[in-house]
Amino acid sequence: MESEANAAGIQTLFNHYGHVVGSTELFEGILDKSESDLAFLQTHPLTQDRIDKIHSIQQKNGWPNKQDLTIKLPK
Repeated sequence: MESEANAAGIQTLFNHYGHVVGSTELFEGILDKSESDLAFLQTHPLTQDRIDKIHSIQQKNGWPNKQDLTIKLPK
């Protein structure tokens, strides 16, 4: 269920913003901590597996993950 939630979340990000920049930052931050210190994660997929799955969804759909997020005003 968590993997499906991740997939739905990343789809929602893309639908709203047109990119998925930053979609793995939370999980990458968690990797910096000992997962044993974060007990609530024990019922969730491993953090690296979540990051890998999100990257896989990005690549499969051809969604940009890194781009210039500067707002461009119309001329």
